[in-house]
Amino acid sequence: MLSTASSVAKSKSESPTNGGYLASRQLAMPRDANMHNDIFGGWIMSQMDLAAAIAAGRHSKSKVVTVAVDNLVFKQPVHVGDTVSCFTWIKSVGRTSMNVRVVVVAKEELSGCDDRGKVREVTEGVFTMVAVDGKGNKVRVPPLPP
Repeated sequence: MLSTASSVAKSKSESPTNGGYLASRQLAMPRDANMHNDIFGGWIMSQMDLAAAIAAGRHSKSKVVTVAVDNLVFKQPVHVGDTVSCFTWIKSVGRTSMNVRVVVVAKEELSGCDDRGKVREVTEGVFTMVAVDGKGNKVRVPPLPP
């Protein structure tokens, strides 16, 4: 669902910290939930992977692939009806790889519960992305700006 990553503006009201790039925003739907209306961790991880790819692709200006995920922590559940936003930071750059920190925040949107409108950090992790050309060969990535 790369088309859902068209939101590229920063959102100060929902950014977990300054400087995060809003790479994607999705509405958590019933098809992505278990019988208790909690969203599956795999769906959240998939959203994070897409967000990391968007950030790394923007930085490298090339195709990127995921090679590792580190320190993935699920802090709170995400519920059906929550808006799920993925914020990214390029933390470091190697010759062909980038470490992208992804922080996921959820916002209660649709139900009438007391937490409506409350933004909470629900998941975070670091994705290692490698830049590749059309044949799958690794390509050099630019350094981070000073």
